Amino acid sequence: MPPFGSMASTEDFTVQAQKVHEAGLELLETASRSNKISIVNQNGFRKIFMDFVEVINKQQKLLNIVTGRMIEQKELIQTKLEKLITPPIPFAEIVKEETRKHRSRSRPRDKKNTVLVYSKKETDSRKVRDKVQKAIDPFKLKIGIKNVKDVKKGILIECNKEDEIQRLTDEIEGNETLKNECEIHQPQKFNPKIIIYRVGENFDIDEGLSKLKEQNEEFDEAEVKHEFLQKTKFGTNWVISTDPKSFYKIMKTGKVNCGWQRHNIREYLKVKQCYKCYRFGHLAKFCKNITDDRILCSKCGQAGHRNRECSNEAKCLNCARYNERSRVKYDDKHDCMSRDCSMIQKEIDFLRIRINYSFEI
Repeated sequence: MPPFGSMASTEDFTVQAQKVHEAGLELLETASRSNKISIVNQNGFRKIFMDFVEVINKQQKLLNIVTGRMIEQKELIQTKLEKLITPPIPFAEIVKEETRKHRSRSRPRDKKNTVLVYSKKETDSRKVRDKVQKAIDPFKLKIGIKNVKDVKKGILIECNKEDEIQRLTDEIEGNETLKNECEIHQPQKFNPKIIIYRVGENFDIDEGLSKLKEQNEEFDEAEVKHEFLQKTKFGTNWVISTDPKSFYKIMKTGKVNCGWQRHNIREYLKVKQCYKCYRFGHLAKFCKNITDDRILCSKCGQAGHRNRECSNEAKCLNCARYNERSRVKYDDKHDCMSRDCSMIQKEIDFLRIRINYSFEI
C-alpha cells in the first residue's frame, strides 16, 4: 500500500481514509491468526497506525471547519431575521442619528494634544530639538511623548494627554536653560481644504466661487475661499478651503455642481516633500541636503541614477532612517514617494493636527 502522505495530492481524502481503515483491519486480522508478528508486520502495523492517527486528525480539522461555517451561517441568518422583524426607523430618528455622527466626526476621540516650541535664536529645528531634549526629562515629569516633529524654526511635540502638555509647557517656561531661549505656541488651526477635479483650462475663479454657492445647497452659508489652481497632465484642478460644517456637508456628497458640470472632490492633504533628498518639510528648490549636480533614487535611496533606471531592491530612506533612530521596524521595502509609506502617513497625521475640523451644531 502506498504511504498515506503520498496519496494526499492524487486521491480524495475520503478514499484515502477508507483505504487506511481497510489496510488496518486486514493487518489486524493477519496478526490475529499468527502466534508471532514478524518484524515486517510490526513495521507495517506501526506505519498503518500512524496513517490512521493522521486520518483522525484530518477528520477532526474538517469537522472544526464545518462546525465553524455552520455557526457563521447561523449568525448570518439570525441577523437577517432580526432585520426583518425590526420595525422601520422613523425619519426623524434617522436625521438625529446623522447629526450625532457629524458631531462625533467633528470631535475625534483621539484628540491631538500638541504644543509648538520655537527658539528665539536658532533657525535649525534639529538644534531646537536637541536643546529641549537635553534640558527636559519626560521621566521626571511623568509624561508620555507620543511624537516629536521638526517644523520651520522649531519642533512640534505631541503627548498622550492634555494635562501632560500642560506640565511640559510649565517645565519649559520655568526651565533656567530654556525660558529665555524658547517660545511656546499652540498650533494655529486652518480650515479644511477640498480639491475639485478638472474644472477646465480657462477657469474663472470669481465665477467659480459664485457657482459653488448658488448651485450647491451645502455651501449656502459657507465660508468658501480660493486657494490655488493645480495644473496636471490630466487637466486643471481647483483647491478651495471652507469652514468645518460646510466641509462635512459637501464631503458627504462626494461631488459639487459648477455650471453644467458635476465634479469629483476629495479632501486635499498635501505633504511637503523634497524631490531631491525625499525628506519632509521643504521643497526641492530650498533643499540644502543634496546639491543640484547630485541625483538620488527615490526607489533604492542610492545616488547616481533615477528611479525609472533602478534595478535595485526598493528601500525607503525615510522609513529606514526612522527605524534606525527609533529602534522600530516599519516596513521600508517601498519607494520614498509611495502612498503606503509609514512616514508619509505620519506626516499626514501631523498635517491633520493643524486643521480645524470642529464646529458647533
